[in-house]
Amino acid sequence: MIREKVYKDINNTLDKHSRFESSDFKIEPNKDKSSSYTLLTITYSMEPKYKIIFQIPTSKTSDKEGYSVYYAISGNVCPGPLAYEENFSFKGDTGIFTQITTWLNCIWEELSSNPIVKKVEFQQQQIEEIFERFESIKDEYFSEDEAKELRKKLDKLEETLKEQIKQNQDNKKEFEKQFENLHNDIDTLKQTIHSFKKKGWLKSFTTKVFKWTKDSENRTLLKDGYKVIREFLPEDIKSNIPDLE
Repeated sequence: MIREKVYKDINNTLDKHSRFESSDFKIEPNKDKSSSYTLLTITYSMEPKYKIIFQIPTSKTSDKEGYSVYYAISGNVCPGPLAYEENFSFKGDTGIFTQITTWLNCIWEELSSNPIVKKVEFQQQQIEEIFERFESIKDEYFSEDEAKELRKKLDKLEETLKEQIKQNQDNKKEFEKQFENLHNDIDTLKQTIHSFKKKGWLKSFTTKVFKWTKDSENRTLLKDGYKVIREFLPEDIKSNIPDLE
């Protein structure tokens, strides 16, 4: 079995983290009499899928030359630094505490990222709903008259957003930065009117609108992003765009 000191050091490692307490976790050793290893599992009680499992040997291993001996420890973790589930291995018992700290950081990254990820997923769902409505549009390029009208609408939209940015941004440098990004987006849309067919261009426009409205502090720039999108759609499908609020 694992020494009490190891449990104490594990608890101290958990308590040292700024986001967690040792009481948030369940520590369970499991030693099979027929095995030369003890499985030590640490589970995050609030979200049991987050766990780290150490395979701790009962004896040390020596290198090929026999110059050093060490505990060869392996295991798996969820979440890992890169993948949702990862395997790991290291030499020496002190690596246990480093591995736990890394795991705790990964848990916090998952917890703090979750609302952002869900927001992105919801936004993507909204975009896909609009894309589905574009299927009824003819697979053709904009005419010269249609392109001219779109450019006028884009110019008007740029002026409207520019004024809104000015009202909501006191910092001159930040205003210039935001307006430059907006201008580049608008110019890209203008330049690609004849590069894409109607459906492709409208999809590009849709993603730009959602980009401009993705942050809550920027919602004032466009009160209703989907209404702006509808204004750029052919009259015959405007009424079919779903209410995204």
